Amino acid sequence: GGRRGGYNSNNSNDNDGGRGGRRGGYNNSSNDGGGGGGRHGGRSNGNGNNRRNNSNGRHGGRNNNSNNRRQMREMLRDIKLWEPGDGTTPEQQSVKRISARVFMAVRLNYVDPLPDFEPHEQCHWNDEDRIESLTLGSMKAIELGDVSKNKQNPHDTAPPLEDVKPLEVNEETRWKPKALMAKSGDGGDDDGETKEDTVEDIISKALLILNKVSWTTIDRLSQQFMEVTNVAENAESRKACCEMLIKKSQREHHFGPMYAKLCANISKELRVFRKELLGQCQDEFETDVSEKIAAATKDMTDPDEKEYHAALIRKGYIGHIKFLGELYMLDVVKLSIMMYCLNELLKDPSSDENIECFAHLMTTMGHKLDDHAKQNEKPFDWDNVENNVMKSDKLSKRIKFLLQDLFELKARGWVKRRSEEKAKTLEQIHNEIAQEEQKQQQPLNKAKRHSSTSLLRRSSSVSTAPAVDADGFVEITPQTMKKVHSKGNALNNLGSLPFGAGKNIKHPKMSRSQSQPVVSNYAKANSSGGDSSTDKKTVKSPKECATKIKSVLKEFFSSGDLNDAALSVDELVVPHQDGSFERGAKVVEASILLVMEMKDEHVTKMIEVLRKSIADGKISTASIRKGLNDPLEFLSDVEIDAPLARAHLAKIYAELVSQEKVGMDFLLSAPQFFKEEGNAADFACKVLKKLGRDPTDDDVKVVEDLMTAMDKESFKTAQEMIAAAK
Repeated sequence: GGRRGGYNSNNSNDNDGGRGGRRGGYNNSSNDGGGGGGRHGGRSNGNGNNRRNNSNGRHGGRNNNSNNRRQMREMLRDIKLWEPGDGTTPEQQSVKRISARVFMAVRLNYVDPLPDFEPHEQCHWNDEDRIESLTLGSMKAIELGDVSKNKQNPHDTAPPLEDVKPLEVNEETRWKPKALMAKSGDGGDDDGETKEDTVEDIISKALLILNKVSWTTIDRLSQQFMEVTNVAENAESRKACCEMLIKKSQREHHFGPMYAKLCANISKELRVFRKELLGQCQDEFETDVSEKIAAATKDMTDPDEKEYHAALIRKGYIGHIKFLGELYMLDVVKLSIMMYCLNELLKDPSSDENIECFAHLMTTMGHKLDDHAKQNEKPFDWDNVENNVMKSDKLSKRIKFLLQDLFELKARGWVKRRSEEKAKTLEQIHNEIAQEEQKQQQPLNKAKRHSSTSLLRRSSSVSTAPAVDADGFVEITPQTMKKVHSKGNALNNLGSLPFGAGKNIKHPKMSRSQSQPVVSNYAKANSSGGDSSTDKKTVKSPKECATKIKSVLKEFFSSGDLNDAALSVDELVVPHQDGSFERGAKVVEASILLVMEMKDEHVTKMIEVLRKSIADGKISTASIRKGLNDPLEFLSDVEIDAPLARAHLAKIYAELVSQEKVGMDFLLSAPQFFKEEGNAADFACKVLKKLGRDPTDDDVKVVEDLMTAMDKESFKTAQEMIAAAK
């Protein structure tokens, strides 16, 4: 009767626990057990036949007499899902896991409704199919893996995954890659014979081969191209392949020589291919470009779109002309055919398109055509081009200058001034990389070598002959001692030369007999009043000076020895001797053309050399003015490849104006092409901006005289154009 009911563990038949306690008694008797009527009902765990549960407590009693339930409780009680087990083996030390099915099974063992329990009317506790629905829901959650997927989203429109029927794949109608079809044999007929490739399939395979073609693999892939396309027997395939090669050569000019080589390899083995190729080339050559442009732009209204497509067609025709020249270079096309093409292009001297194609064709094959024509006693009539075509008033200036470039190319022996971008072999690419690496390693060695050699050269020059006594020996004076020390220091600097660089230098021996000739030479020099530094220098031609000054400037850019560079300029120009005017002009011209395509820092260094040479009197004013003509004339051409060329030349010209070697009015006497096509007024405005001073009336007058009609449409006055210059 205390706080807790009494405890009775007797084995009698009827044993009652205490009544009135806070908790009911606990009876572990073997037959019948009854709990008291406290706050919580008694609990009986007996295994007898008759059981009686309390009803007076707040919670009803619970009877668990199932062995399975007890075993599950014991199993779950001993497992801790976050702690590893005890033992020595990995299996014993691993964390014990319980599957979801076991947990669900335990849950389903405790779903029986409580006695005398009256749930809410919306609670389905007492439904007959309650256990079945719980079981179904538990198993469904296990199958889907994520229980959260069972929650229905009101925004989802797709049906549940388990209610969706899998797609039915139709093996006959579905798309299959052609490569897999060929491997699996699905591309064959019912009789087991493979279907022949269509023309579209053949062209696709041919394109795959063309994408792999290079100068290294072209011979091997030419044979593969013939085998895949079957151009020897299939006429449709042969026609389609020729058309494809011609179109690709028209669109891809830089690959034209490689496509021509491929056609030459095939033509050597298949005459029918050569015949088909030349037939299509002739049809394309005889096509009127203007008619082709009109047909292509017939339904277009936008003028920019029309001009775009017209430019593509013109570019394609020029590519076709170059392709013909490459075929001639590989002996696929005969000389008579090329002479016919040239005559057809020159029939109308007023046609810019035909004359432009003529220039490109001769640029491609001119060298071989001249030699071939002379051998066959059918030389090409260049006089007709020079006297009739060049003097035609209907040709644009762009085409005339294109022809002038062609004549200059012919005069140089068909050696192009600039190398064109073309496909290269792997060996050529590796050689270029090796040359670049070698150039990067050379500047430091060159700087050391030239600094030491320049010191030797300066120290070896003697301004005055030493005094000689009556016996023929040199008198020792403080001045001669200084010269001896300077020579000794110069010889000591030979240690900084690269290994083996000084092996050819002969050191004087200190014997009296061998020093006598030297003394006698000094005596001769003293008696004649001559100077050893006035020996006659080797004079180079103007062309050699233009080539040499480029090397001198590049060495100066890396070493920074201004005195050495100025001394090299003096050796090239050799002032106050015959031809110094032409040599100085070529040095100025080549220097400016070189740095116009380089960086601004190189322009600044070149100006330093030019400023020192002017200050030392090495280059005359007349040479500077003549050397400016070609850079001004070719400015618009150089500007295409080097957009900063105009700014670089304006900087150089401004420096010459500040040195009072040229004036702004010198631009009025510049080449005519520069004044008409080179935006001369804009160049003058840039020079004035570089000078950083207010323009004078003479400057404004120069800009006004240089303004073209187009400039006057954009700017009302010369002052306005100068103010708008950048």
